[in-house]
Amino acid sequence: ALTVQWEVLQEIGKQQFLRLDTKDLGKKLRAMEEELGKLPTKMKTYQVFNKFMDIIKMKKKINKNILDDLCAGGIESPILRQKHWRDIFQLLGVKKSNANQLIVEDLWSINLMKYQNELREITLVAQGENALENFLAEMADKWSQTLFELVDYKGKVSLVKNWNDLMADVADALSDVMSMKQSPYYKSFERDAVQWEEKLNSATGIFDVMVDVQRRWVYLQGVFTNSEDVKRQLGGYYQKFKAFDREFIQLMKGIKAEPPLDRWVRPEEGLLAKLEANQNSLNQIQKALNEYLESQRAQFARFYFIGDDDLLEIIGNARDPIQMNRHLSKMFAGITQLKLAKDKETVVVGMVSREGETVAFIEPVDVDKTPKIQEWLSAVESQMRVSLASLLEEALETFPPPSQAEAYFAWCRKFPAQVALLATQVRWSEGVEAGLKRLSSDQS
Repeated sequence: ALTVQWEVLQEIGKQQFLRLDTKDLGKKLRAMEEELGKLPTKMKTYQVFNKFMDIIKMKKKINKNILDDLCAGGIESPILRQKHWRDIFQLLGVKKSNANQLIVEDLWSINLMKYQNELREITLVAQGENALENFLAEMADKWSQTLFELVDYKGKVSLVKNWNDLMADVADALSDVMSMKQSPYYKSFERDAVQWEEKLNSATGIFDVMVDVQRRWVYLQGVFTNSEDVKRQLGGYYQKFKAFDREFIQLMKGIKAEPPLDRWVRPEEGLLAKLEANQNSLNQIQKALNEYLESQRAQFARFYFIGDDDLLEIIGNARDPIQMNRHLSKMFAGITQLKLAKDKETVVVGMVSREGETVAFIEPVDVDKTPKIQEWLSAVESQMRVSLASLLEEALETFPPPSQAEAYFAWCRKFPAQVALLATQVRWSEGVEAGLKRLSSDQS
């Protein structure tokens, strides 16, 4: 029985160590121990029996306390790397150049318990480094799956839509890399960590600039597409925008063809420098546009009441009073639209309040004769004043005596409420003043 068990141990000792299943070995050693325990009592008194039992117990102890750690991960993904095995071979005095050459007997033949603490230290380092290695592998895998997600914009170009997700992913990865630096095993992966940090910081810089460039492209593209006047006034800057527009569309086509993020943040791509140059050009164009809009406001002060987008839309529809109605209430309180001639929609003949009350102009304003928008709006503003003043004058001249109630109400219906109310207040004030004068005269 001892011979059979010894032969089993010999076969185990010939196995390649990296292919050893320490759990299976533990079961086998326990089974051998149980099997030997069933032998007759007389046999257990032999010295060879006790020595063999001591050997099995020692191998069980070594298997549990040392071999299990050395085999961690198995041959497919071992935790101990070649550099760790070199340290182990040097510690144990094993004349091997590679862990693949190691058999179980090579370790069984050494008093491993003597080196338990040193071996435990090496395996702990290996486990810590393996954790960092797995972290970097997971990061690389996630990074390879990080893509620009695009959405079509007016059939002209695709724009990036997942900025928030991209920024959050990169921020999380940067935070993880910073945390990695706190590990006592960081030194072995410092080079990789620095490369990741540079790549992630580069991505963050690209996102910050690219978001702004994309947003400005959408805005300025709309400005130059919808306003011929802006194109004429900003001719040189419009040509500069056209050059940028071609470059931007080409970039977005490239991203659509290759959406993985890693392709665009590589140093050799130089995307950040290109985007910063684009941003600088856009700043110049935006500045020129702001100066142009300021000059438009200086010519018609009520343009200060509206935003840039509305003003650009107004300028783009300078000869279309119908389009002007959308913005009229922002410039003239209480007025919702201009009344146009039935036979010609470019002739303004009056104004309409939000309550639907209409005031006709003394003289119509023909937009075609004054195509510059500030000029015909100034003419409209002048007609507002002149027409209301003329109506007030007529109202005062035709104001009925206080005793004629029916005539007064008929008079009220003839004029706009604002004019009728003001004329009534004027006549009432005149009556009060006349009464006070009479009272003063009688007292004297």
